[in-house]
Amino acid sequence: MTDSTQLVKNIPTASENRLHEASRISCYVNQHSGDKVADYLDSIGVTAYLETGRTIREYIEPKRFGFLGNTIKLQSNLSSIFRFTVHRKDAIAVMKSLIAIADLHTPGMGTIFSQDLLAYSETPLPVLENNIHVNRMTENGIHFLKDLSYVVCVLTGHEAGEQLAKTALELGVCVPLLTYGTGNDIRDQLGLLRITISPDKEVVHLVMPRQDSESIIKLLIEESKLDQPGRGYIFQTPVTLGHLDTRMKVGKQNHAASIDQIIAAIDTLKMGTDWRKRLETETRRKAVKPFLPDDNCEISVITEEDQIDDLKEICLTMGVSGAVTSKVLEIKSDRHMDERESLVRIEMSVPVSIADQLVDSLLQSGLVESIHLLNLPVFKH
Repeated sequence: MTDSTQLVKNIPTASENRLHEASRISCYVNQHSGDKVADYLDSIGVTAYLETGRTIREYIEPKRFGFLGNTIKLQSNLSSIFRFTVHRKDAIAVMKSLIAIADLHTPGMGTIFSQDLLAYSETPLPVLENNIHVNRMTENGIHFLKDLSYVVCVLTGHEAGEQLAKTALELGVCVPLLTYGTGNDIRDQLGLLRITISPDKEVVHLVMPRQDSESIIKLLIEESKLDQPGRGYIFQTPVTLGHLDTRMKVGKQNHAASIDQIIAAIDTLKMGTDWRKRLETETRRKAVKPFLPDDNCEISVITEEDQIDDLKEICLTMGVSGAVTSKVLEIKSDRHMDERESLVRIEMSVPVSIADQLVDSLLQSGLVESIHLLNLPVFKH
């Protein structure tokens, strides 16, 4: 008995043979640790895609001139974002190694999480078990959280991302990550009216407990007015395992342990984040109609920048109304190969009903080398 998705039922045999189970690992670290991560991935033969962004935290400082109380501001720190795909058998070992190498067990150093997906590529991913060297001194102290959700908010408007990040911090959700991209959405279908909507997008990435995600998303939709045309869109995908940065506040500390350290300790003791659930009452009081379809999946591809227009045309023809494009740098596992520049990552949320046709169209176009699909219903046969 094998796992399959609805896609396998309809795609051509040639495409089916290119379908492989894999895990995508996303790793956010401060720029000082970026070289360590890149060197490690190179040493085990993994090709990764690097993007830059900003983590946002609350900075707390005492009021000036001796006044009582504190002043809270937003503080941004540059981050290196590594995304790469490995065989599912290798995901935990690779994550443990990166946690040790980049010191991710220390609050404030970064976040790492994995998502199980289906990858379309010419060859299956190799098993790296013999190449992975886990630091045994720290392995036993590494604990992963389950039942997490990865929420992506694609926003139109200057500083819209920081405002949403501020809301997430006030809710105590997580350390938000902010990146930038260009959109392929309702703007492309408006003719001359498109000049009123900027193509530039701010993208906020949030990793949160799954049981709170629906309540939080409703609040974020209301705060950012995402139920109005042209304001952006939001979607979520499941996280298999994660080790999250809990340092949401920086600045003067009045106690032996910060609230972030206490949260991390309780997560470890409880072996999860279920104990954090607390938003139902507020959500009922501020009820907002959900703006998320429950039958969508995420499709992401890496391609050359000069092929964006052709890919956008395929997506729009298929009825894809929301996609964001971000520039990435390929970190090769073989340093002797010619490095490719001007690569982009296109991430889109599409209805399952058109996923089969879209995958076929993308593969037949010859414009992409691999396709990743996430959050599709799984069937047994």
